[in-house]
Amino acid sequence: MTGSATLAVRITRAALCLAALAPFASSQAAVFRVGGSASGCTHTTIQAAVDAAQNSAGADVIRVARDAAYTAQQVMISTSQELEIAGGYDSCGADAASGTTVLDGSGGGGYPVLRLYGDTGALVRLRGLALTGGDNPDSDHGGGILFVGRGRLELHNVSVRQNRAGYGAGIYVGGEDSGEARLVFGRDVIVNNNIAAHSGGGVYIEKARFDMLEPDSVIAFNEALGNGGGGYGGGLILLAKQNAAYARIGSGTPGLGAIYGNRAVHGGGVAVFGEDPGGVTTSTSMIAQLQMYSTVAGTPAAIRQNVATQNGGAIYLRPYADLDDTIDAEAWLWNVDLDGNIAAKGAAVYGASYNSAFGSPIGSSIHFNDTWDAIGWPGAAVCSPGAYCGSVRGNVSQNGAAQPTDGATFHLEQENVTLWIGYTGEDMSTVRGGVAIEGNRGGHLIEAGGDTQIRLHNVLVADNESSGVLIRKGDGGVVWLKDVTLAGNAIGAAQVITQGDGSFDLTRSILWQPGKTLLQCSGCDKTFESSIVSERDSLDGGNTPELVAQDPRFLDPEHGDYRPAAASPAVDHASAVAGNDRDLLAQARDVDIACRADFRGRRDIGAYERQQLLPLALNAGFDEDLRLWSANNTSWDGTRDAAGSADSGSAHVTLTAPQNVTRAFGASQCIPLPGPGRYTLNGFGRGSGGVLVNADYAGLYWELRHDGGESCSGGTPDASGHLSLGRSSSFSQPGIPATIELGETQATYRSSLLLVLTASEGNAVVGGEHTMSAWIDAISLTLECQDPSDRIFRDDFELP
Repeated sequence: MTGSATLAVRITRAALCLAALAPFASSQAAVFRVGGSASGCTHTTIQAAVDAAQNSAGADVIRVARDAAYTAQQVMISTSQELEIAGGYDSCGADAASGTTVLDGSGGGGYPVLRLYGDTGALVRLRGLALTGGDNPDSDHGGGILFVGRGRLELHNVSVRQNRAGYGAGIYVGGEDSGEARLVFGRDVIVNNNIAAHSGGGVYIEKARFDMLEPDSVIAFNEALGNGGGGYGGGLILLAKQNAAYARIGSGTPGLGAIYGNRAVHGGGVAVFGEDPGGVTTSTSMIAQLQMYSTVAGTPAAIRQNVATQNGGAIYLRPYADLDDTIDAEAWLWNVDLDGNIAAKGAAVYGASYNSAFGSPIGSSIHFNDTWDAIGWPGAAVCSPGAYCGSVRGNVSQNGAAQPTDGATFHLEQENVTLWIGYTGEDMSTVRGGVAIEGNRGGHLIEAGGDTQIRLHNVLVADNESSGVLIRKGDGGVVWLKDVTLAGNAIGAAQVITQGDGSFDLTRSILWQPGKTLLQCSGCDKTFESSIVSERDSLDGGNTPELVAQDPRFLDPEHGDYRPAAASPAVDHASAVAGNDRDLLAQARDVDIACRADFRGRRDIGAYERQQLLPLALNAGFDEDLRLWSANNTSWDGTRDAAGSADSGSAHVTLTAPQNVTRAFGASQCIPLPGPGRYTLNGFGRGSGGVLVNADYAGLYWELRHDGGESCSGGTPDASGHLSLGRSSSFSQPGIPATIELGETQATYRSSLLLVLTASEGNAVVGGEHTMSAWIDAISLTLECQDPSDRIFRDDFELP
């Protein structure tokens, strides 16, 4: 697959060149200048300057001016020294670079634009260059850059674009069986629009290391065609054979990420795999490993908008094993977004296994925010409080003809493939944030063969679409859900999760898919702890105290907000967990909420931890719209506001009514109450203007029900009232708010408060049809309570 025979010929040729260009002794390093002017230039071609630098001991620099056209380039460097080639100088006499010098390989005789044959000690830096037009044949390696041997190649402010080759159209790095070759991207490196006839459209790393940790670099819009086979790694390929292959990738470019818009047959973004070492007589155990993590606060590392016509839209992994060789394929991701990728199978990730004729199959592994193994959390990796620490969003299962398939977002082949998201073992102190899996479309969210491991910890699984079951797994292995919120998914099948035997573990999680059977398994071992579920028959049959079938009361599920409301049964539900871990949004866990009695402890269940009691009334400032309020006789007005940013908006209640109607009832909100105590209600209102004594006035009508339920409609109100807010032409707030008492003996889990916005007629005498109009903003509802205790739950406030 790799065209190794052709590459061997190239390496032999490089060895001959290296012998011919052995460096002469020199007392000091030199600066060489290449350009189109006779003034100040030491050479007229880059190759001549490279040859001169090779004969100069020390760390040499070649400055390439922009005042000449560099076409048909096939620069060859064979060295064990330190060399920098810097472009962007206006002329040979310029002291500072001000742009980029283009090296064009078009018509260069079928070679890469630049070839580096490195020996031990080689350090080559490219700076301020654009390498384009490399036209290496389909059987060869490296279109823009070929680097083989040992040493280090660094790129800074370099673009490698519109090159062609069989393997590694942008850049190919081939290390030796021993020693190390390393490719390093500094800032502002772009590898784009390169086309590989076989594999590695952008960057091909074979038996070498690759670092892309500096900001503002990207591998984008490259393609691996797979002509005659292959087609691995549209953006990047990591291949381990006689030596390991590693990549470390950071945040990349804001808005794009690090790997964007690439295309391949397998691994549209990245392919990571092992291959038969071939000819190695000793036992081999090594790894092909991708490490990717956010290195800039607020800019997650990302693999976005890549396409694989067959497997692995973002990432494809395949290990290798035979009688005495084992090559693992792993992806380790910390605060990474896998968003908007497409593949027939594994729209986000395809994890393959290798069925050797010798022994058990070997599986690939995907680790997302995983700190359980020896790697741990990289010191440079960052998560931002208040934001997801990674996401899998908007990935789509479809084929090369853009037709939907029954593939999964995560496809795990048979035998020993591992998908661990947020897994920490027992050490919770390493949890820094969670992963959101949202808005993906396909046949399944996760499809896994037998003896695979699916462990999800601190994960939101919401608003995905699957034509079949959401999670489908074969016999053996594990399905393990801890601190997970799974809700709001559109599932075509009757079941949410199906698996054969093996084990199913549900801990401190919310599974809320009303109308669906949550679990169908054949003889699996089930373990439950402190979870909320939409049905119990398929889980514990109602026979354990660990499961509660009660509405979790999400804040705004219609708009994707699955945080728990103050009165959610998920709040302060489970026992605290040692370790000072974090929730999905990297916020503190085990927060004890005021006025909420602990059910079993102060820890919330699900992916989110509520940080404080307030707010109780939701979207009470109407800053963007009327969401979470009914729209009865009410519209949103973005030109009038009492609080928030300028033009943040308010609710406008208006009604044209007959003479006998003097109050217009507008939008309403049902608020389940978190416990007993004194509730205080207030807000800002303004009237219709005009003569103050006759102006319409704004208000809040309320109804308290001890047993109102989820719709605030259970029985007649136990108390009600109306609070007048204001009638002038500007917003005002009453000095005395409304107080609403809910006694401890009256409070139940179903206690509720209905709030209704009102506009009341200001004229004492109304003749005929008339219009009432008023604006309401910045509603506040607070609670003053006694110290809650468990006896509330022992009485009437216990969960059903």
